Amino acid sequence: MHFHQPDEHEKLEREFAYYKQGKSPFISESAKLNAKVLDGYEWWELYGQTLPVLQGTAQRVLAQVSSAFAAERNWSIYGQVRNDKRCRLDAARADARVYCHEALQMHEKLLTPVTDKYYDLSDSDESDGDSVGADRVPEDEVAVEELMR
Repeated sequence: MHFHQPDEHEKLEREFAYYKQGKSPFISESAKLNAKVLDGYEWWELYGQTLPVLQGTAQRVLAQVSSAFAAERNWSIYGQVRNDKRCRLDAARADARVYCHEALQMHEKLLTPVTDKYYDLSDSDESDGDSVGADRVPEDEVAVEELMR
């Protein structure tokens, strides 16, 4: 973690030691009960005023979004790259294809203005207006299929 002032790190260490020792207000029954009920950010907002550097650090860490979306997307792409037809593709080459795919996607996103990018995959040329995107597939998914052929 980067600190703007040299003594901030020392303050954080002192405050963390104070917190680990379980000194007030952290030993109160309400703090213990609320630790089970409130999310971490709210808990630090309520009980962390006596340790402002630790409070700010804890809140910054707890406010970060955590998601497995990127990893899941990569595994999905990897599954498309190395499927039954390409089972003899070695791992290094498959990794390179996944990397190239993601790099191309990022490049395309940076160059393309944000719009509603959907293809209509319905059989008829006319839209009845009743289906709202039910038969439409995002352009990205179609491009992935084309790339993987």
